[in-house]
Amino acid sequence: MRPPARLAAALATLVLLAGCSKDHGVIAPRLAGPPIVIAFMSNRPPSTIGGNDIYFYDAASGDSATMPPGLDTFYDEGPMGLSADGRWLAFNSTRILTGTLATMFTYDVLIGETRLLNTPGSAPYYGAQSPALSGDGRYLAFHYITGGNLFDVSVALIDAQADTVVPVPGLHMPGAGEYDAALSADGKLIAFTSNRDGGSGVFLYSVAGDSLVPLPGLDTPYSETGVSISADGRYLAFHSNRPGGRGLFDVYVYDRQTESLLPMPGANSPLSEINPALSPDGRYVAYTSEDEGAGDIRLYDLVERKLVPVAGLNHPYFIDRFPSVSNRP
Repeated sequence: MRPPARLAAALATLVLLAGCSKDHGVIAPRLAGPPIVIAFMSNRPPSTIGGNDIYFYDAASGDSATMPPGLDTFYDEGPMGLSADGRWLAFNSTRILTGTLATMFTYDVLIGETRLLNTPGSAPYYGAQSPALSGDGRYLAFHYITGGNLFDVSVALIDAQADTVVPVPGLHMPGAGEYDAALSADGKLIAFTSNRDGGSGVFLYSVAGDSLVPLPGLDTPYSETGVSISADGRYLAFHSNRPGGRGLFDVYVYDRQTESLLPMPGANSPLSEINPALSPDGRYVAYTSEDEGAGDIRLYDLVERKLVPVAGLNHPYFIDRFPSVSNRP
């Protein structure tokens, strides 16, 4: 008996991502790029005019980016966050569902099934945006609207499997805005942006300790936002307009072990580089660059200190943005 069409399509996608084994009599394709997958948001075809959808790019194969099965709708999909193992995707959507205002979903990459999360759509978590997953997809962080002003936002953490709230009382500062959260693989560290010091700065919160973790040498009076965190919590990537950069906004990576920024020659341009996303091992960082127009995604190797070719990723006439990076399944 044939599998359902949706399952068959999802399995076909995984075969393309993972390759085939010689044990089954098929020679696996040659893989030249990093063993990672980049999910991103784009308005390219076949997305509807004026709409956005989620696409996957396999950096190892370099094949053209594809839309995951079951995520092609008439509504906007994204931004999104991949789990480190590549199994789960959390994303925002404007799709209309009868009887609910929830707009956040999880997607099982293995079988192509989408699940509505109830907690982000219930009081007080209205307007939930920018989901980030833990390494195995169990925990999910996002920010939500708390008032009528631009920075009236706070960060929440939920157990996505149980669809229940995980308390993070020590993360919040009354009167401050907290947004764009990122999770370590174990879900025990939340990196986020806050205006609590008067500007936009990067902060790190320990869930177990219910307290902020110091980041010596990172804080400046300039705008630091769009934070991402490596699986082990050692590296933090962000964009900033601090002095000494090359463009309007530049991408930086902070090493908590050395308490310093990593050298990134050739990563930034005279325009803006924003919204970085670290690979789980902290070796690669993907980000949006405005160097060649409205928006392309670049990939940088922090060990080799150079840009990685991403043939098949960007579209020459449409905007590709908000990358999220996982290990290759």
